[in-house]
Amino acid sequence: MPTNHDDVLFVPAITGEELNGHRVNVEWQQSFSNRSAAYYVLIAQNRNQSKCFLVLPVKSRSYGVGAAVADNAEVTFFIAEEWYSGSASAPQHISKVGRVVNGGYEVTITDVFQYGQKNKAGDGRFVVYHDHSRKPFQHRFVSSIGSTAAGVAQKIAGLFGYASVADIVANAAKAFIGDYLHNF
Repeated sequence: MPTNHDDVLFVPAITGEELNGHRVNVEWQQSFSNRSAAYYVLIAQNRNQSKCFLVLPVKSRSYGVGAAVADNAEVTFFIAEEWYSGSASAPQHISKVGRVVNGGYEVTITDVFQYGQKNKAGDGRFVVYHDHSRKPFQHRFVSSIGSTAAGVAQKIAGLFGYASVADIVANAAKAFIGDYLHNF
C-alpha cells in the first residue's frame, strides 16, 4: 500500500561519511533553463503500514504457509540536501516539520511533501521533501539512484520493484516519464 496523507514516517538521521553514499544530484529543465539540486535518498519507515510476507516451510519441518506481518513498511524518501544536512535553524529543516526522535525524525505526511509513483495504483511510490517551486519530472529522481552507494542503490531498486540498479536505468524513464511530482 502506498504512503498516503497523514501517514507517519520515521526518517533516519544519517551523518558523516555514510551520508555521502545517500547523496544524489537531480537534474531537470524548467522555464527554458537547466536546473539541478542535491538530494539525499533515504529509506524511511511508514509507522502506519506493515509489510507482509509469506512464511514458507523450512526443509523437513512443516510450518505451513501463512502470512506474517512486520511493522513499518519501507518507503523511499528524497529530501533536499539543505533541508536535511543544512542548518537546523532553517524554517524548512526536517526537524521543523517533524519531531526529533531517537535516531531520526518522525514526520506526518501533509501538503508540504510530494510524491512520485510508477502508475495510478501507487506502485513504487516515493516521497519528496523539497521546495515546491522545483518542477522536475518523477523519473529524474528515480534515474538518479545509480549514483548512490551500491547497497543503498540495490535496496531502493527493490522498493521501486526492480531486480537491479541496471533495471532502473533501463526502465525508469518508461515507467515514470513525463509526470511531475504529485501533491499529497
